[in-house]
Amino acid sequence: MARKIGDGDSKAAKKEAEDEARSNLTKDTFLASVNEMISMNEACARQNEARKKLRKTIKARGIELGLLDAAIRMSEWSRSEVRENVSTRMQYLKWLGLPTGTQGDLFASLSDDEVQKQEWDAAGYTAALTGKPNKPPEECPPAFHQDFMRGFNRAADEDFEAAAPDAEAEKKPDDLDRLKAEQAEEKKKAKPKAKKGDAEKPADATLQ
Repeated sequence: MARKIGDGDSKAAKKEAEDEARSNLTKDTFLASVNEMISMNEACARQNEARKKLRKTIKARGIELGLLDAAIRMSEWSRSEVRENVSTRMQYLKWLGLPTGTQGDLFASLSDDEVQKQEWDAAGYTAALTGKPNKPPEECPPAFHQDFMRGFNRAADEDFEAAAPDAEAEKKPDDLDRLKAEQAEEKKKAKPKAKKGDAEKPADATLQ
Protein backbone atom coordinates (compact mmCIF):
# COMPACT_ATOMS: atom_id res chain seq x y z
CA MET A 1 0.00 0.00 0.00
CA ALA A 2 1.45 3.32 -1.07
CA ARG A 3 2.22 5.75 1.73
CA LYS A 4 0.40 9.06 1.44
CA ILE A 5 2.44 12.22 1.45
CA GLY A 6 2.63 13.59 4.97
CA ASP A 7 1.61 10.33 6.72
CA GLY A 8 5.04 9.81 8.22
CA ASP A 9 5.28 13.40 9.36
CA SER A 10 1.85 13.36 11.06
CA LYS A 11 2.57 10.07 12.87
CA ALA A 12 5.91 11.35 14.03
CA ALA A 13 4.33 14.57 15.27
CA LYS A 14 1.63 12.63 17.11
CA LYS A 15 4.17 10.39 18.81
CA GLU A 16 6.26 13.39 19.77
CA ALA A 17 3.23 15.05 21.37
CA GLU A 18 2.36 11.87 23.31
CA ASP A 19 5.92 11.52 24.55
CA GLU A 20 5.95 15.12 25.69
CA ALA A 21 2.62 14.72 27.52
CA ARG A 22 3.90 11.63 29.35
CA SER A 23 7.09 13.40 30.33
CA ASN A 24 5.08 16.33 31.76
CA LEU A 25 2.55 14.10 33.61
CA THR A 26 2.29 14.86 37.32
CA LYS A 27 0.58 13.17 40.24
CA ASP A 28 -1.99 15.97 40.48
CA THR A 29 -2.96 15.58 36.80
CA PHE A 30 -3.30 11.82 37.23
CA LEU A 31 -5.49 12.09 40.36
CA ALA A 32 -7.67 14.74 38.71
CA SER A 33 -8.24 12.38 35.77
CA VAL A 34 -9.15 9.54 38.15
CA ASN A 35 -11.77 11.68 39.88
CA GLU A 36 -13.23 12.81 36.55
CA MET A 37 -13.64 9.20 35.39
CA ILE A 38 -15.20 8.17 38.71
CA SER A 39 -17.73 10.99 38.42
CA MET A 40 -18.52 10.01 34.83
CA ASN A 41 -18.95 6.31 35.75
CA GLU A 42 -21.30 7.24 38.58
CA ALA A 43 -23.34 9.44 36.24
CA CYS A 44 -23.58 6.60 33.68
CA ALA A 45 -24.67 4.18 36.42
CA ARG A 46 -27.43 6.58 37.48
CA GLN A 47 -28.56 6.96 33.88
CA ASN A 48 -28.61 3.18 33.39
CA GLU A 49 -30.67 2.72 36.55
CA ALA A 50 -33.10 5.41 35.43
CA ARG A 51 -33.35 3.72 32.02
CA LYS A 52 -34.18 0.36 33.63
CA LYS A 53 -36.94 1.96 35.70
CA LEU A 54 -38.35 3.70 32.63
CA ARG A 55 -38.42 0.46 30.63
CA LYS A 56 -40.27 -1.29 33.47
CA THR A 57 -42.81 1.52 33.49
CA ILE A 58 -43.26 1.30 29.72
CA LYS A 59 -43.64 -2.50 29.88
CA ALA A 60 -46.32 -2.09 32.56
CA ARG A 61 -48.27 -0.01 30.04
CA GLY A 62 -48.58 -3.11 27.85
CA ILE A 63 -45.84 -2.22 25.37
CA GLU A 64 -43.49 -4.93 24.04
CA LEU A 65 -40.01 -3.56 24.71
CA GLY A 66 -38.30 -5.49 21.91
CA LEU A 67 -40.84 -4.28 19.35
CA LEU A 68 -40.56 -0.76 20.73
CA ASP A 69 -36.77 -0.82 20.31
CA ALA A 70 -37.16 -2.10 16.73
CA ALA A 71 -39.71 0.61 15.91
CA ILE A 72 -37.41 3.31 17.27
CA ARG A 73 -34.50 2.00 15.18
CA MET A 74 -36.68 1.82 12.08
CA SER A 75 -37.81 5.41 12.62
CA GLU A 76 -34.32 6.40 11.47
CA TRP A 77 -34.69 4.47 8.19
CA SER A 78 -36.11 5.65 4.89
CA ARG A 79 -39.69 4.68 4.07
CA SER A 80 -38.54 2.30 1.34
CA GLU A 81 -36.20 0.55 3.78
CA VAL A 82 -39.06 0.09 6.25
CA ARG A 83 -41.36 -1.35 3.58
CA GLU A 84 -38.65 -3.74 2.37
CA ASN A 85 -37.92 -4.92 5.92
CA VAL A 86 -41.59 -5.59 6.70
CA SER A 87 -42.12 -7.37 3.37
CA THR A 88 -39.09 -9.59 3.98
CA ARG A 89 -40.24 -10.46 7.50
CA MET A 90 -43.69 -11.40 6.19
CA GLN A 91 -42.16 -13.65 3.53
CA TYR A 92 -39.99 -15.44 6.10
CA LEU A 93 -43.00 -16.01 8.39
CA LYS A 94 -45.04 -17.30 5.46
CA TRP A 95 -42.32 -19.79 4.50
CA LEU A 96 -42.28 -21.08 8.08
CA GLY A 97 -46.05 -21.51 8.09
CA LEU A 98 -46.49 -18.84 10.76
CA PRO A 99 -49.45 -16.43 10.87
CA THR A 100 -48.75 -13.05 9.32
CA GLY A 101 -51.71 -11.10 10.67
CA THR A 102 -55.04 -11.27 12.43
CA GLN A 103 -57.56 -13.38 10.55
CA GLY A 104 -60.45 -13.42 12.98
CA ASP A 105 -63.07 -13.63 10.24
CA LEU A 106 -61.71 -17.00 9.12
CA PHE A 107 -62.27 -18.48 12.59
CA ALA A 108 -65.56 -16.76 13.38
CA SER A 109 -67.65 -19.76 12.32
CA LEU A 110 -65.38 -22.38 13.91
CA SER A 111 -65.69 -23.89 17.35
CA ASP A 112 -62.86 -23.59 19.86
CA ASP A 113 -62.00 -27.24 19.23
CA GLU A 114 -61.74 -26.70 15.45
CA VAL A 115 -59.61 -23.61 15.95
CA GLN A 116 -57.23 -25.56 18.19
CA LYS A 117 -56.98 -28.32 15.60
CA GLN A 118 -55.89 -25.82 12.96
CA GLU A 119 -53.46 -24.14 15.33
CA TRP A 120 -51.76 -27.42 16.30
CA ASP A 121 -51.68 -28.53 12.67
CA ALA A 122 -49.85 -25.30 11.81
CA ALA A 123 -47.54 -25.76 14.82
CA GLY A 124 -46.59 -29.23 13.57
CA TYR A 125 -45.91 -27.85 10.10
CA THR A 126 -43.55 -25.22 11.49
CA ALA A 127 -41.86 -27.74 13.80
CA ALA A 128 -40.94 -29.95 10.83
CA LEU A 129 -39.57 -27.02 8.84
CA THR A 130 -37.36 -25.95 11.75
CA GLY A 131 -35.94 -29.42 12.44
CA LYS A 132 -37.84 -30.15 15.66
CA PRO A 133 -38.44 -33.78 16.81
CA ASN A 134 -41.30 -35.57 15.07
CA LYS A 135 -43.47 -35.77 18.15
CA PRO A 136 -45.93 -33.38 19.77
CA PRO A 137 -44.43 -31.09 22.43
CA GLU A 138 -45.38 -31.53 26.08
CA GLU A 139 -47.70 -28.52 25.98
CA CYS A 140 -49.78 -30.08 23.18
CA PRO A 141 -52.94 -31.66 24.64
CA PRO A 142 -53.32 -35.37 23.76
CA ALA A 143 -56.54 -34.57 21.90
CA PHE A 144 -54.53 -32.60 19.33
CA HIS A 145 -51.52 -34.92 18.92
CA GLN A 146 -52.92 -36.23 15.65
CA ASP A 147 -53.40 -32.69 14.32
CA PHE A 148 -49.82 -31.78 15.22
CA MET A 149 -48.44 -34.86 13.46
CA ARG A 150 -50.62 -34.23 10.41
CA GLY A 151 -49.04 -30.80 9.98
CA PHE A 152 -45.58 -32.21 10.71
CA ASN A 153 -45.91 -34.94 8.09
CA ARG A 154 -47.29 -32.50 5.52
CA ALA A 155 -44.19 -30.32 5.81
CA ALA A 156 -41.92 -33.37 5.75
CA ASP A 157 -43.58 -34.61 2.55
CA GLU A 158 -43.21 -31.21 0.90
CA ASP A 159 -39.54 -31.08 1.88
CA PHE A 160 -38.98 -34.59 0.50
CA GLU A 161 -40.61 -33.73 -2.83
CA ALA A 162 -38.56 -30.55 -3.14
CA ALA A 163 -35.33 -32.44 -2.43
CA ALA A 164 -36.08 -35.37 -4.77
CA PRO A 165 -33.57 -35.36 -7.68
CA ASP A 166 -34.78 -35.07 -11.25
CA ALA A 167 -34.28 -38.47 -12.88
CA GLU A 168 -33.40 -36.97 -16.26
CA ALA A 169 -31.02 -34.42 -14.73
CA GLU A 170 -29.23 -37.14 -12.78
CA LYS A 171 -28.41 -39.20 -15.88
CA LYS A 172 -24.75 -39.24 -16.83
CA PRO A 173 -23.55 -38.45 -20.38
CA ASP A 174 -22.97 -42.18 -21.05
CA ASP A 175 -26.54 -42.93 -20.01
CA LEU A 176 -27.90 -40.26 -22.35
CA ASP A 177 -25.84 -41.58 -25.28
CA ARG A 178 -27.09 -45.10 -24.60
CA LEU A 179 -30.67 -43.85 -24.40
CA LYS A 180 -30.36 -42.05 -27.74
CA ALA A 181 -28.93 -45.19 -29.36
CA GLU A 182 -31.78 -47.30 -27.99
CA GLN A 183 -34.37 -44.82 -29.25
CA ALA A 184 -32.78 -44.79 -32.72
CA GLU A 185 -32.80 -48.60 -32.79
CA GLU A 186 -36.47 -48.70 -31.83
CA LYS A 187 -37.34 -46.24 -34.61
CA LYS A 188 -35.39 -48.37 -37.08
CA LYS A 189 -37.29 -51.50 -36.05
CA ALA A 190 -40.62 -49.72 -36.21
CA LYS A 191 -40.00 -48.45 -39.79
CA PRO A 192 -42.14 -50.50 -42.29
CA LYS A 193 -40.19 -52.71 -44.71
CA ALA A 194 -40.60 -52.14 -48.45
CA LYS A 195 -42.38 -54.89 -50.43
CA LYS A 196 -40.36 -56.93 -52.94
CA GLY A 197 -42.45 -55.78 -55.90
CA ASP A 198 -42.11 -52.15 -54.88
CA ALA A 199 -38.35 -52.43 -54.80
CA GLU A 200 -38.21 -53.66 -58.44
CA LYS A 201 -40.61 -51.01 -59.75
CA PRO A 202 -38.89 -47.95 -61.31
CA ALA A 203 -39.38 -44.76 -59.41
CA ASP A 204 -40.67 -42.88 -62.52
CA ALA A 205 -42.85 -45.68 -63.88
CA THR A 206 -46.03 -44.50 -65.66
CA LEU A 207 -49.09 -46.31 -66.93
CA GLN A 208 -48.91 -47.35 -70.60
